Amino acid sequence: MRRARTTGGWGQSGLSVGVVCGVIAGSTGLVSGTAWAQGSTDSDSDARVARHVGVGYKIGDGLGSLGVDLEISALPHLALDLQASWLYRKLGGSGFGVAPSLRAFLIGGGKSTPYVSGGYLWYRLTFDSGVTGWNDGFFANLGYEWKARSGLAVMLGAGLLYSRNISTSDNGRTMVLGEDGFKPNLEFGVRYLFF
Repeated sequence: MRRARTTGGWGQSGLSVGVVCGVIAGSTGLVSGTAWAQGSTDSDSDARVARHVGVGYKIGDGLGSLGVDLEISALPHLALDLQASWLYRKLGGSGFGVAPSLRAFLIGGGKSTPYVSGGYLWYRLTFDSGVTGWNDGFFANLGYEWKARSGLAVMLGAGLLYSRNISTSDNGRTMVLGEDGFKPNLEFGVRYLFF
């Protein structure tokens, strides 16, 4: 009877030791697996290729929601962004506008990064009466750009925009449309970076 009890005790202890060893081994494997995953992620992100030309869809910067842009990044932390938009029913008119800007990135090498940008705004409108007018201004934004390894990038920024009044002349009559002053500015873009 005592031997049976002793054997049972050892069996339970062995089971407990086995469970503890299994938990330790599992934890060790989990930790090492997590470290490996982190290491591979870091190495993958470090191995990202910087892409220097991209095209996509962009809205904001005083040009409305029907815009495209071309990005050219010849330097690791700088990019030239050429935005062009069709303006529909802006202040009662329709037309075309451009907003070239320069963006500075905190992190280069094709990685997601905060940025600061500044640019110039120009657009021309034609009204229902046939009268045309034009306007220009300046803008500055702070934002963040998410970049995927595939080359897809999404940017979102906010800041301030300053534009002047729109003046038009029709048969000696001058019409002024109030745009003068500072106002909040937003920009959003989705682009694909090629190479």
